[in-house]
Amino acid sequence: MTEQGTGTTFQSITTTIFAGLFVFFACFLFFGYGVKHALREISPRCAARPPESVYNPDPIDPSQERGNPYFGWMKWVMSLSYETMLMGVPGTGTRNKGLDGKLLNVNLDQIVLLRFHALCLKAAFLVTILCITVILPIYTTTSCPDYDDLSDAGRDECNDFYVNSNLTDYGRTTLAHVPRFTPEICSETKNVFVGGLCIGIRWRLIAVVMCTWVIWYYCCRLLKTEWEYLLPMRRKYYLEEDFWKNRRADLQETLLSANSIDEKEYRDPWIPHPETRDTPENIELYSVLVGHLPTPPADLETGGPLTENEIMTWQLKAATALFDYSVPNQPGFSSSIAAITMLPSSKELAVTWKRWRAAAYATRRLRFIRRMISSRTSSVDTDTDILSSRSGRRLSVNANFIYARSTRRQAYLRDVMDMNEDDVKESVLSDSIEHFGPEQTSAYSIELARSASGCCPNGSERGLRKASLEELRLIEKEALVEVLETNEMLKTAQQINRSQHSQRMTNLRKTKEEASENEGTDELSNSGGMTSRISDEELGRSNDVEEKFSGAWNLPELEIKPDLKKVKNAFGVWRWPQRRDFQKMVKLVSGVGRNAAVKTKDAAGEVLDDLVAESTYAVVTFTSRQAAVAARQCLLDGRGKEEWIPVQRLPIPPLADAPAMACCKLVSLTIPVQQKRYRKYLVKIFLAGFYPFYSIPLTLALNWFNDTVKSTAEDSAFTSLLISLVPALIMTTFFAVLPQIFKLLANFGSNAPSRVEAEYSALRYYWYFMNIFAFWGTTIGTTLYEAFQQYRNKDESDERLGEVFVDLIETIGKTVPTVVSSNWLNWMIIRTTCTVPLNYMVFMNSFLFKWLCIPCLSRATYGGGAGGPIPYRIVVDSGIIFLTLVAVAPVAPVLAPFALVSFMFMQPLLRRNVLYAYRPQFDAGGVRWPFLSDILITCLLTGQAVLVVLLSLKLAVGPAVMAALPIIPTFFFKQDLHNQYLRAYEDAALLQTSLLDGWDSQNTMSYTEREEFRRFLVDCHKAAYIPACLVCTETKDMSLEPAEVVRIESDPVERGMLRRDTARKGGLSRRMSTKIESSRMSIDSNLQPLVETLTPPNSPPCNDKKTPAIIDTKTK
Repeated sequence: MTEQGTGTTFQSITTTIFAGLFVFFACFLFFGYGVKHALREISPRCAARPPESVYNPDPIDPSQERGNPYFGWMKWVMSLSYETMLMGVPGTGTRNKGLDGKLLNVNLDQIVLLRFHALCLKAAFLVTILCITVILPIYTTTSCPDYDDLSDAGRDECNDFYVNSNLTDYGRTTLAHVPRFTPEICSETKNVFVGGLCIGIRWRLIAVVMCTWVIWYYCCRLLKTEWEYLLPMRRKYYLEEDFWKNRRADLQETLLSANSIDEKEYRDPWIPHPETRDTPENIELYSVLVGHLPTPPADLETGGPLTENEIMTWQLKAATALFDYSVPNQPGFSSSIAAITMLPSSKELAVTWKRWRAAAYATRRLRFIRRMISSRTSSVDTDTDILSSRSGRRLSVNANFIYARSTRRQAYLRDVMDMNEDDVKESVLSDSIEHFGPEQTSAYSIELARSASGCCPNGSERGLRKASLEELRLIEKEALVEVLETNEMLKTAQQINRSQHSQRMTNLRKTKEEASENEGTDELSNSGGMTSRISDEELGRSNDVEEKFSGAWNLPELEIKPDLKKVKNAFGVWRWPQRRDFQKMVKLVSGVGRNAAVKTKDAAGEVLDDLVAESTYAVVTFTSRQAAVAARQCLLDGRGKEEWIPVQRLPIPPLADAPAMACCKLVSLTIPVQQKRYRKYLVKIFLAGFYPFYSIPLTLALNWFNDTVKSTAEDSAFTSLLISLVPALIMTTFFAVLPQIFKLLANFGSNAPSRVEAEYSALRYYWYFMNIFAFWGTTIGTTLYEAFQQYRNKDESDERLGEVFVDLIETIGKTVPTVVSSNWLNWMIIRTTCTVPLNYMVFMNSFLFKWLCIPCLSRATYGGGAGGPIPYRIVVDSGIIFLTLVAVAPVAPVLAPFALVSFMFMQPLLRRNVLYAYRPQFDAGGVRWPFLSDILITCLLTGQAVLVVLLSLKLAVGPAVMAALPIIPTFFFKQDLHNQYLRAYEDAALLQTSLLDGWDSQNTMSYTEREEFRRFLVDCHKAAYIPACLVCTETKDMSLEPAEVVRIESDPVERGMLRRDTARKGGLSRRMSTKIESSRMSIDSNLQPLVETLTPPNSPPCNDKKTPAIIDTKTK
């Protein structure tokens, strides 16, 4: 028990606090200076905004009255409501010194993070009150029973406990100060619940358990209240929000406004336009990610092999036909699909990204050289001229007609990317600028800014500044040639990417054909069931791809009643086995037969083919959220084939696109299925060995270092300092790289379809590790190392492995109240006073690299220049503090106030950082909240288990049983939360989406509004799911836009619309209606019996079978 006294003393705690407070207030002074002067490192999101948006010393508007720059920001950010932060904080705009224009705002993911910390703060307040007023007096005043009532053995044990345990003043405030309930002390009775000399101590421990019950109940109530608040909030601002209406208002007030922006004379290339969106619009609610697309059938190659255009066109049209007849289309549109895109091959996409970055670098260098030449040849600063011309190009555009004219969109693109017409013509965008919309322009400009965040974005600026004017003109010509060459190389890489997709599909089709020939598979599985109605003329060779695959638009024969004759023994008729049956059995077992050579040939080659045969995925965007929900949550193909498998999770951009050999990026979904499976198993095996045994190499390294230093160096103050300093540096380095290790594992083997899913996997890996480390620490490594040494020495006097495990549990139980609690107490003090102010308030690394003249690393520390993502370790660190609050504070109550102070400081700091420092990389609508809820419940369960173990080691059976009672209700509480809220939280519902997306006849859009909305969906689809390196007309055949706007009876007659429609023979609406009716009549005979059986007897008739009966809006 002597190790119980090796904990922390209040003197050492006080020393640590004062040392940390010195750093804390120094950071506050430096931070106030940075806020006052609007330093970019302090507020990277305002790098291209007016400085008044950060701090205005002479405010003329109440929204910019924020007190002094040192401490006034805390009161200001705490006064902001969540709705204000979502819609935009007044006084942080881009125009009129921050009073107008696009305001700084946050998304729902950041709101969820703030509410998570607010919940922890509320719980910490209650825990602190209970620990200070109830638990702390119980532990400090507990002692052995009266010595006069004890036997001699009881007196000796009490003396041994209080004298030889060597508890410090800190240890005497913990559970370690409570004696064990041994028979020598409690000798009066054998009743473990009541009676005996320890009845007073027992009631004290029961009071502690009752406090933990109050904490458990309060946290559960907070969790349920949070679910009840966040679900409507997610529905209002994400699942059911009118994105198109909000986006139109945003564009009308900012980039499409005639007013000028308060922008600096020159914006660095790594700083995006301040009025562009941080993330693409939430198009994932209208989309579905479907995998395992079928390959073209062999019948299409009657006239020769298919070209790359034909293969991709067939797949796109097959997917269009499947979804067009599987989900309902919205009234006013010819198809339910607004856009569909095939995911490119990851390997060739990496090459294309490399060429694209080279082209972007050459373009930036050329523009920098031209700016230097202009500054030397003109007496007026060319940047000011460029700014004036750019401001003069602003057009006052009607928000209802954003996509009507290409000239407006081109002016928009030049404005956002800070380009003139010559720059656009020389760039790779020269062929595709007419097709760019506002969303695609914003996404492309952000990618350009990210590509310029590395070292030397403009080349060797020092050498260019020293060059003369004549040398600069020569360098300009060479740079222009380089731009043209890199653009041609980029176009070639884009064509290769498309061709490689064709070759991949050809190989996959041949593999399936061989399997079909050898195993007798029907033709339907090869074609995916999508070509049974293609006529012979359509199968013939034709140069027109649209004409050749026109049959793919029609629905195939519905397999409502499968042909059971194709299935052996389908009707249950048994017969006596015959000779040929035994022969088939022998051939099947031995592999001997007509096709044995084909089935058994080159087994290693077949495994290799499985490992390199890539998968095919497509992203489909619908015209309504209801159609997308139905496609994600329903079974598309009921034939049991590994085809047309939708991903039920929302396809939140950006999607995974890295090749299989990438180690720092998320591996694409298009890698083979076998590789995905092997990667997932490898990650699980690594984690299974890393979690319990990570400390063994660290223990060996520390022991080796200590032994080496002690054997080679003499005893001195320097040696003692070295022995205490190096282990701390090793552990600090280990925990600094630990988040990156889990991030690499998530990118390698999590099989995540998007970056948000990969970050969620890394967060889970990190949290589970820290949950184990919180109490095991290096104890398990030391114990297992000693057990291994005992086994290797084969010393019979040593303990057995079972006894080693028991000793391990006892050691952990003895060290939690003193050693473990003191370690986490010191960690919280250092984190609150030093780590958080240095890394999350003043961003010291960015200033450090700036002072060392390494600007690229300085930009990298705050996200490349415009703000980086929120470090996901913030969630884990806060979860660990909450874990110590509910698991360690009941046995070490002094820890609770420090946890409370930590959460109190993190709340205003996080509020400011999500506004000024952290730029979101994705908008998932608060999708992390279910996992954050699980983190809190895991902390409660861990705290209950720890208290049960510690009380059991004290032999206090009664209090231990009472502490174990809430464990089972906590499991049921978690299950109830998931059953009630989880499914509604993860995705939208059919009822709400049907009333929101134009199904209600009382709230329909006009013909022009539907066309604008369709173009908006297509624009968002391309911005979210087509990589920026593939944005050009050469790869437009990887996408398809099936939906067209048609007129309906409720459309108002617009000026000129009816005249233009009827002037054409038949009109657009008449031709599209004829096309739709002809395709629907072809399936009436198959669907009518099924519809009659599913229709209720008293249901009203419905003219359009694809349009459900409209629910009265009054029922909303």
